[in-house]
Amino acid sequence: MYFNCRRWMLNNTMKPLTSEQRSRLLSLLQDDESTRSVAAKMRISPSTVSKNRTKYLPDLPKSAGGRPSSLTSTDVRHATRLIATGKAENAVEVRQILGDTINKPPCVQTYRNHMKRAGWKPEASTKKRPSKSTPQGRKSH
Repeated sequence: MYFNCRRWMLNNTMKPLTSEQRSRLLSLLQDDESTRSVAAKMRISPSTVSKNRTKYLPDLPKSAGGRPSSLTSTDVRHATRLIATGKAENAVEVRQILGDTINKPPCVQTYRNHMKRAGWKPEASTKKRPSKSTPQGRKSH
């Protein structure tokens, strides 16, 4: 079995990229294409693209990646303005106000995350807590 596997590996090794392929790969990378999209367009492995990027374009910045933000910078500015002017006190109120202007409003946690990145800190809750002298659920006479 080892012999058959070894023979398959020797027969199916990848050929090196031609100079035309390499120049196309590098031009796609310079046009801000992602490693995966270049690999798919050229039908080569993403690791091949990555290795060539590292070797021939070491100063080319990598994309940040990740999911695109559901809030635009304008939405974030609007949310911070609502809180700064006192029209909204928390992320729940911001979502209620901005929910009318956004087609699919994001969840409240998204607003919290963006507000945190913008430098806003959550305020402590002002809920009354039961005193330690009386057990919870019992009334003192």
